Amino acid sequence: MSEFERMLLGFSANVAKAMEHGDSDYLENGLVHCGKCHTPKQANITIGENSAIVWCLCKCAEEQQKREDAERHAAMRKAESDRNRQSMICDRKLLGATFEGSTPSARDTHAFKVCEKYCDKWQEVKENSYGLYIYGNPGCGKTFLTACMANRLIDGGERVLMTSLPRIINDIFAAEDKNAVIRRAVSVPLLILDDFGTEQQSAYNMSQVYRIIDDRYNANKPLIITSNIDFDQIVRPQNVQQKQIYSRIVDMCTPVKVEGAWRMRQGMQKSKELHDLLGV
Repeated sequence: MSEFERMLLGFSANVAKAMEHGDSDYLENGLVHCGKCHTPKQANITIGENSAIVWCLCKCAEEQQKREDAERHAAMRKAESDRNRQSMICDRKLLGATFEGSTPSARDTHAFKVCEKYCDKWQEVKENSYGLYIYGNPGCGKTFLTACMANRLIDGGERVLMTSLPRIINDIFAAEDKNAVIRRAVSVPLLILDDFGTEQQSAYNMSQVYRIIDDRYNANKPLIITSNIDFDQIVRPQNVQQKQIYSRIVDMCTPVKVEGAWRMRQGMQKSKELHDLLGV
């Protein structure tokens, strides 16, 4: 088989769809034309002294192929996002948290907008290593809000680790390669530490907390923290360990206060749904 014949065979194999004749297809100037879009399904090509009529995609078949390619790529991106979500968001209950599915109270509108805009401006945020310290009373919705952020960024193709310091410390304690746990927390483009301050305040734990936060600081990577600890306490540390950790947080994170009671509202909604289901 000559080089020319091999080229023709490969060319035709790539456009097999064009060989599917429609009832309305017709011949014009010696070439098959599509009866729908009236563009050629064949082309006359010449390479050197050789020429031949080969099949090609008409306009509507080309557009259909583009749509199918786009749908396939979208499905692949979604599958990859879902895999990342499963491995990077440690609390399974938060996998479906979205801004679109949230209705913040009037008091939480500012916090909601800040967090959503943070995601919208992610490339600039990442380049400048801007972090957030999201604080408020227990049950106000801090965790849910940051889960919305994590899911939005993961859907956009970013790697986000949302976990807690107690979980990281437990992983470090149990791991054979303890540095690998630290590296994962430090290397991920965005680390979200949920419920900061709930970890036991032992010297070992505090040293690990400082190491993780300090390593991200030195790597110039953004950090988001949720906590029940008021930001006024963060800027007024009570001991040397707190001063080391808190000073890094102040340098890395902008405070955002959440004042609502999202968890309570969600619980009330679930109670209503159960009552409706049971008819009681």
